[in-house]
Amino acid sequence: MCHDKFPTASRLGQHMVGTHKRPGPNACDLCHKSFFKKSALMTHRATIHKIGPVVIEKKKKDKVCETCGKGFSSTAVLANHIRTHTGERPWHCPDCPATFKANGTLQAHLMSIHDKTVNRLGQEKKADKICCDVCGRQFISPSALRLHYDFHHLKKKTKHHCEICDKYFLSAHDLRTHSNTHTRVPCDSCGKKFKDQEALSKHLKKHSLPSWKGPYKCRSCDVTYSARNNMYEHYKLKHLHLKKEDRVTIKNLFKLDKEVEVIRLENK
Repeated sequence: MCHDKFPTASRLGQHMVGTHKRPGPNACDLCHKSFFKKSALMTHRATIHKIGPVVIEKKKKDKVCETCGKGFSSTAVLANHIRTHTGERPWHCPDCPATFKANGTLQAHLMSIHDKTVNRLGQEKKADKICCDVCGRQFISPSALRLHYDFHHLKKKTKHHCEICDKYFLSAHDLRTHSNTHTRVPCDSCGKKFKDQEALSKHLKKHSLPSWKGPYKCRSCDVTYSARNNMYEHYKLKHLHLKKEDRVTIKNLFKLDKEVEVIRLENK
């Protein structure tokens, strides 16, 4: 007899059938398999023996959160949700100070940060990694290695395609990060770029501050700043048409009776 614990009767039934080979009350008349739930038997007959429709059992979300009223299908999922309200983080990493609201998040942390997996008995073991023969990078699964190899070494195209510049990316996250470079909105006054028009509008208010809040007025336009370095950056980008990374010294910028001199510095 084992001492494994399961959150639901369904999980326990799956464990009993798969691990201990205990027969369920719903036997298949076409093969030796049996199931604890009738819906599982019907799904088996439909997918394996091609008889009847596939039955998708929807779990009732009758476990309700008293704080926000949201429903969940199990007490375990509800308990994880409640921690979003209480801030409780009962799962502690044994190797660092990190804490987590759910055990699943802890397991992902252990695997990605500490290269470990933990079984149901709390026993730790090192996650075996697979090495890429071409570049030496390591991966935790053959599927991850295959994605890496196909994309980076075989140069295969993926479904994550940028329609603007025709580039391909390994993941949807990489594509979203890249897409932000196309949608950023520039400020005409200082050259800074922002993720959307709303962020740009908030930034533009800094350029329209009254003189008592922005004593440094541009000598070539009506923009004012509350800090000298911001004015310096504005003049460099807007009126000298230089790049942010260009190393220059702007002399006489705040001496209106003298001409501005630009001295280029050698890059290190």
